[in-house]
This record gives sequence, structure tokens and C-alpha cells, in this order.
Amino acid sequence: MIGAKAASEVHLQRKVIELAQEVERLRFNGREAIAAWMFKNGYATGPGDTIEDLLIELEGQAKDRGANRAFPSTNGPSEDKRRWDQH
Repeated sequence: MIGAKAASEVHLQRKVIELAQEVERLRFNGREAIAAWMFKNGYATGPGDTIEDLLIELEGQAKDRGANRAFPSTNGPSEDKRRWDQH
């Protein structure tokens, strides 16, 4: 028969495992939500293994989009207006 102290330690170990699984589930769901938003808004996810990876990819693409808007294309005003209207 296990003593009370050992039973308490087993219980705590199970709780730690449950919490770790919950954290992983939340990370996965958060990653999926960010990836879905990126896709919906025309951003590529890149390798995007983690939330941090996705945010780094998004930041780079957002900067690129901002730079493209700051320096209009040479395609003429109608092409630039179409691009602006898309975003």
C-alpha cells in the first residue's frame, strides 16, 4: 500500500501532466487560429511550426507590404489603386 506522501506525489505528477497537455492544446489552437487568419488575409505561413514562427513570418510580410505601398509600382495609377483596394 502506498503511503499518503507517495499518493500525494503521484497526484501532483498527474496534475502537472494534465496542465502540460492543456498548455500544448492551447498553443496548438492558437497557432491554428493565427495560421487561418494569415491565410484568410493573403499571408503565407512559411514553415510556421510555432506561434512565434508565424508572428515573425507575418511581421516580415507586413513590412514588405508596407514598403510596397510606400513605393508605388510603375504600372500606372490604376494598378496601384487596385492594389490598395485589395488590402
